Amino acid sequence: MTRIAISGAHFSGKSTLVAALLKEFPYFTSVDEPYILLEEEGYEFSHPPSVEDFEQQLERSIRSIKESKRNTLFDRCPFDCLA
Repeated sequence: MTRIAISGAHFSGKSTLVAALLKEFPYFTSVDEPYILLEEEGYEFSHPPSVEDFEQQLERSIRSIKESKRNTLFDRCPFDCLA
C-alpha cells in the first residue's frame, strides 16, 4: 500500500504538486488537507486559530490516513498540524 503526504508551508505548491502527480499516476487518489475537509464538514475555525482548531485538524488528518485505501496522495499530514 502506497501513501504519500505532501508537506510544506502555506502557498508553497502542495496542491499543485498533488494535481501534477495525479496526472502522472492516474491510479492514485488524493485527499484534501484537513482544514478543507473540516470546513466542508461544517467545522467553524476561530480567528485567529485556536489550539482546539489545530487539534481538530490533527485528528482529521489521522482519520483520513486510517480511512485511506491503496495509492493515496495527501495534501498535508499529521506533522503539518504539529508544526
